[in-house]
Amino acid sequence: MLHLLFAVISVFAAQNDAASLPDASAVWERLRPNLLNQYEPTDLIKGYTYDLTSTVEEFDGKNRLKQTERLEYEVYNFNRGPFRKLVRRNGADLSERERQRENAALEWFAKQPPGIQDWARNRWLKQLPEVIDDLPNAFDIIIAGREMLNGRSTLRVEFKPKQKPKPRTAIGKVLFSKAEGMAWVDEQDARLQRLEVRYIGDVKLGFGLLLNINKDSEQELEWTKVNGEVWLPARYEIRIKGRIIMAKGLNRRILDQYSEYKRFSTDVKIDVPY
Repeated sequence: MLHLLFAVISVFAAQNDAASLPDASAVWERLRPNLLNQYEPTDLIKGYTYDLTSTVEEFDGKNRLKQTERLEYEVYNFNRGPFRKLVRRNGADLSERERQRENAALEWFAKQPPGIQDWARNRWLKQLPEVIDDLPNAFDIIIAGREMLNGRSTLRVEFKPKQKPKPRTAIGKVLFSKAEGMAWVDEQDARLQRLEVRYIGDVKLGFGLLLNINKDSEQELEWTKVNGEVWLPARYEIRIKGRIIMAKGLNRRILDQYSEYKRFSTDVKIDVPY
């Protein structure tokens, strides 16, 4: 009898929760401005450094593991963007020559003034607002529920391609119609806390001559709020199959894990030991 009572209570609770869910357009209105800096250093993010462990696994055509590489970095965020300083490879410290090269690169990068960016990153930053605005043109967006994630209330958002999508950007036309997934939006801060993307069709860049990403490849991204003030990357995983530059096969898993978040000052010279 008790289990029946609890079942009834659960049904009513679910109905009440669904009724209280916000409209997708309202969620998008709050989320959109934050997506612009979800991947890019803001003034707050420039005050942080953290560790990154990146594991790359290569598989053969029969999904048998061929090799694994593990790289450990210290990541610094400056005016020019994030800099990865390599500190360890496959569990072993770098050689003295490698350490000097990494330290010299970090010191040079830290001195670069605002607005000095590499060509690829600068091009991406210019395209980013248009790509973000293209999302509602390409996807049906549904607020599917409310979940607690890492102790914070989130809205679970499901997205899949529209029956008649109307993307305007090149990225939208190539990519959005071949992807679906879920996002967890932090309800208080309107920031992405988790994102899962599945490719439901082959994605071809340069007519498949430059890159061909096979159906069923997947991506997962997570962010965490640090010191109650800033959202930083926590985890990134991609499982990808395809082909690069017409011939080279690609069957890879990449796992990036972030930790040891610390503040530092971008206004002072970073002393790098030699």
